[in-house]
Parts: sequence; structure tokens; C-alpha cells
Amino acid sequence: MNTIEYKMPYLMAKNYLKKNNSKKSSNEFLCQIVNEEFGLKGICVKVIIE
Repeated sequence: MNTIEYKMPYLMAKNYLKKNNSKKSSNEFLCQIVNEEFGLKGICVKVIIE
């Protein structure tokens, strides 16, 4: 499967990161969100916050 980098707006990332209660890094947590909820054709390996 293809790997992708996802560009996420700053406010969206900030709101998701408020829910990060795990010990995952910010990037790992946001990649998990993208992979589980966004339904993209590929696996997110990096989230770029704009």
C-alpha cells in the first residue's frame, strides 16, 4: 500500500491533540486519526501541520 503525508490545518490538529491521552508522539497520534477516520487510499506516515 502507498504511504502518504497528510497536510492538516493547524486548528484541526490542535483540536485532535487535545484528545491525545496516550504516550504517543503528536505525529503518531495524528497519523492514527488520519488512518482510522479519513478513509484515504494509503497509510499516513507523517502529518504536516499548516
